Amino acid sequence: MRRFAASRDARATGRQAPAPPAQRAAPAGAACRAVRGAARAIVPPHALAALAARAGAALLLAFAAGGTPARAAEDPPMLARDSSGTMRWNLAAPPQWPPTAIGLVARQAVLRAGAADTAGLVAGLRVLAGHAALRPYALRRLGAIALARGDTARADSCWRAVDAVPGMWQWDLVRARVDLARARGELARAESLLARPGREEWLDADRAESMAYHADLRLARADTAGAIALARQALEAYPGAPASPPLAERLDAWLAARGEASTVRDEQNAALVVRLAPDRPAAVERHRLALDRLPAGDARAALALQLGELLRRLRRYRDARELLRPLAAPPADGARRAAALVALARIERDAGQRLEAYNLYARAARIAPPGHALRETAWWERAREEEESGEWRAARRDYGRAWALGGSRNRELAFRAGLLWFAAGDNDSARTWWSRADGEGAEFWLALASRRLAPPVGDSLLGILGARPSYSFYVSAARDTLGAPPPVGRAAETVTAAFPPVALRLATVLIEIGWRDEAREVLERYAARDPAASGRGGPRRETPEILKASRLAYCAGAMPLGIRFAGRAFERAPEEEGAWSRLRVAPWRYPPAFDSLFATWPERAPPGGADRALLRAVAWQESHFDPAARSRAGAVGLLQLMPATAARLARTLGEPRPAEATLRDPVLSLRYGGHLLERLLARFGGRVPAALAAYNAGPDPATRWSDLAARGGDALLCELIAYSETRGYVKNILAVRSAYEAFKPVDSGR
Repeated sequence: MRRFAASRDARATGRQAPAPPAQRAAPAGAACRAVRGAARAIVPPHALAALAARAGAALLLAFAAGGTPARAAEDPPMLARDSSGTMRWNLAAPPQWPPTAIGLVARQAVLRAGAADTAGLVAGLRVLAGHAALRPYALRRLGAIALARGDTARADSCWRAVDAVPGMWQWDLVRARVDLARARGELARAESLLARPGREEWLDADRAESMAYHADLRLARADTAGAIALARQALEAYPGAPASPPLAERLDAWLAARGEASTVRDEQNAALVVRLAPDRPAAVERHRLALDRLPAGDARAALALQLGELLRRLRRYRDARELLRPLAAPPADGARRAAALVALARIERDAGQRLEAYNLYARAARIAPPGHALRETAWWERAREEEESGEWRAARRDYGRAWALGGSRNRELAFRAGLLWFAAGDNDSARTWWSRADGEGAEFWLALASRRLAPPVGDSLLGILGARPSYSFYVSAARDTLGAPPPVGRAAETVTAAFPPVALRLATVLIEIGWRDEAREVLERYAARDPAASGRGGPRRETPEILKASRLAYCAGAMPLGIRFAGRAFERAPEEEGAWSRLRVAPWRYPPAFDSLFATWPERAPPGGADRALLRAVAWQESHFDPAARSRAGAVGLLQLMPATAARLARTLGEPRPAEATLRDPVLSLRYGGHLLERLLARFGGRVPAALAAYNAGPDPATRWSDLAARGGDALLCELIAYSETRGYVKNILAVRSAYEAFKPVDSGR
């Protein structure tokens, strides 16, 4: 079995080692004085600060202001980052790509001028500016430096040279020039810059922001009507853009200043904007305003259903009921009434009124017009609720009712019905239902059911499934059932194309210089599927190109981004054997991040213990190896610990309560997360799926689900976890664990 390794040399990690304290000081005094002295009153100081920060010169502005730049929170220890960069594969190590000539020249220029000085930054950027493809990036940053020094003429000259060139930085350059013109009071010139054509390659977010800028300029030129018109266009076209929520607020203010009332369409657009933000309380108010002004009809009913959904998610069940009950009453047509009844059923379900929810689902299914999708939806949701409540006989009946309608969910309905028949011990009915489904899940369970009747047949079917070049849950479960090792192929090489996209060329050079934060920014834009970033007219990218982006992201220390790229490459790779087959691309999805930390855990744990591959898989699922990750619920760090949970673990271990910032330390996160997982494994008798379910959803619901393993083993336990999010979570971790068992990171010998 081949294993992959990551270099432990800090120089190959994709992240720079922390500088000694003496090297962390501000640049040399002469350079600081020069930058500070250059900030003159050509642009007002507050405007200068805003413009340069937006253009990427916040660090230089801190120097110009006369102080030492404020440092971000300390990075986690380097010990934990020794494998965040270039990966090497044992026995089949892809060669490093040859260094680019421009990268070498720029690196030397930076070193000669002083890597820790502004002069080094300028020297490197000037080298890049001599390369046609990299010039927009270089001049963008050189302009920001000139602006920070107070040289607005030079800044405008840098930006003017490339702002008309289509590319990934075009909007940034136009915006910087517009800001500069506005700060000088040249409003007509600023508007002319925005009015120029050539935004076809921009992202929607860029287009929305440019329209918001244009609206603000119209207002500054006393053209309030023009500003309102542009704002309405932007909100209509790009409701989900980051610029849209504040623009919606400004539109309200502009209308109020003119003594005008917003239109119904204004309120509908604003409601959509805040719903997508997402700002649910504000969305509720916006929806109510729009609802009050809409006449009865389909548009009003649709908006009421949206508002009811928002109220349900906010747990305002009484308000939601009062809003939706009139829609469910005659004389409304059948489809509208059915939609309202399904919405009311969801409210009662969430409010804990299970029997009332069942009745409402049944009414909706009977009222919906023949052939309407709501019939299937009502029976499906009722069956899911019955299954999660342990009412399996009723759930099997309702899955059958929904399946008989012949709708879009038929395969999934057949799959769930088969699981419940199998759990009830009816092998024949289970096989009948699974024969109506498709996909890896149906293949796996049909093979298990066949194995009970004819073991050689079942084993043959499992062998076919397990031989696939994949580490999905069902493929891995098939191998585990047979005790078969996974296929492991030589890792695909990340070759350099003859004409790589501009974004990847630029990221490569930035990494070679040592500017990894900037490389991550470029790769994030590339990940946004910006055609300008890829250097092509469309979003389609081939496997070798995406895999190169994955490797660059790893070199830049952007582990989640690298994993995301590798996943895309895997999806597009063919299953057949070849240089870019799935078998050869798969290892790149599972990087050996933080190998020195995980090496402190056993490769094979004793009963009730957490092994190395399991902990890697949990970290992969929880944070994609990002120590600074923070969830919406407030979980922090590599293994996504809640602060309250970490505090309880600290008390158990006799340690002080860790601060939230401390949870970003991967050493502590892995130690606490591993300790928690081992406690859960001990509680559930070493049953890994139950422990993982408890890690995600809490011990109490996991206790209810753990009994299911007696009916059909761990695989059935995974399938019948009631919470869909937890079910997917457990399956993903078990699949990733199997991959890390196959691709074992090994000591590089350094």
